[in-house]
Amino acid sequence: MATPQQLWNIGAILGVSGIALGAYGAHKIKNSDKLKSWEVATYYQLIHSIALVCFSNLRNPVTNKSPTLAGSLIAMGTIIFSGSIYFLAWNNKSKLKARIGFITPLGGILMMAGWAVLLF
Repeated sequence: MATPQQLWNIGAILGVSGIALGAYGAHKIKNSDKLKSWEVATYYQLIHSIALVCFSNLRNPVTNKSPTLAGSLIAMGTIIFSGSIYFLAWNNKSKLKARIGFITPLGGILMMAGWAVLLF
């Protein structure tokens, strides 16, 4: 489980890399379907980078604990979800796409689990 400082650092890294990857995609990707996928990955990465920075400063009002489990799940999910979409949009090899494509939903599930843990 990540510490609040690690959540801050991961959120900052995801933020800066999300901006860089978004700019790269906007300037280098010409295929509209690939660009749409790239934009989805960038969007989720940037939204969750902000959430992780917020989580690093949050405390549960009832237990006074930091949401480190929720943040850890969201961090892992974001890396897997967005990372696999970047890879799929960037790579043209269909055999690799078949192997990597099943990973994307796992990332989404981890992100949803993180938000659910925050709720409970």
